[in-house]
Amino acid sequence: MAEHERKKQSHIKEIEYLEKAHEYTFNEKINKNKRTLNYWQNIIPLKYNKFNFTNENNQHELTNYKPLFIIGLPRSGSTMVEAILSSGNTMIKTLGESSIINGVIVTTHNELQKDENKKIDLNIINNKVFEIMNGRNFLNQKNKIFVDKSLENFFYIDIILKIFPNAKFINTFRNIEDNIIAIFQQSLTKLSWTHTIENILKYIDSYLKVMEFFTKKYPDKIFLLNLTELTGKLEETSKKLYNFCNLKWNYEALDFYNRKDLFISTASNIQIRKKIENYDYDKYRPYKHLLENFYDKYDWLNQ
Repeated sequence: MAEHERKKQSHIKEIEYLEKAHEYTFNEKINKNKRTLNYWQNIIPLKYNKFNFTNENNQHELTNYKPLFIIGLPRSGSTMVEAILSSGNTMIKTLGESSIINGVIVTTHNELQKDENKKIDLNIINNKVFEIMNGRNFLNQKNKIFVDKSLENFFYIDIILKIFPNAKFINTFRNIEDNIIAIFQQSLTKLSWTHTIENILKYIDSYLKVMEFFTKKYPDKIFLLNLTELTGKLEETSKKLYNFCNLKWNYEALDFYNRKDLFISTASNIQIRKKIENYDYDKYRPYKHLLENFYDKYDWLNQ
């Protein structure tokens, strides 16, 4: 119904339907959503750079892999980047939004839920990640490269680099206000923080702080990819991306939308089947009033 009103450009009615849909979705699994929302708002944002690692120096089967982790916010161009990376000459397995790292950490380290605990046993993490990835045939033994598009992995960069010291990260981003509205318009049912503007802003505030920290800490490990630049200068930007990933670029990487074997399970499935268009600066302009009450709280808004 919200989409129908959007097509009619009846934005007030669209927002009413969106708010009702988000409320229903959150309440449908309210206990789980409250628990995960608390984790994303009050636990991991306070611990991402304070982990105490144990069993750190053990050599492991995963040490020699060279994974590419696409991180950032939903609706920021991450699916397009995934398709570009997996469409070149080098055969690269893509895991999609596997959430393996997050799942392993949450299930094996329940003590992280306690305020004082920041301990991470790398032996446990390594073994469990290897068990899952090997069991799902995710590990490419030939070139040791794979792509993981679990966007929340920006919280776990320190942990990931302990597991995969050769890992690299591509942080996709776009105009932040457009990104907020795009997330709110989408039904991201598995993400508890996406169902109100207020919670979206809290999550993004944490994301910006975390990425500022890690970009300074690991400047050679993180590639910042602006969706506007990618759509406006596709060949030039994709070549820079491939160079960062130590991959050989070719025009096939830009022809991903013609692939018959391209499987996308996210909300970007339809968009990714079309040729890339230039960034639309006016698309979200009618919704900017939704953010007015938050300008004083977040100085990164309305810049």
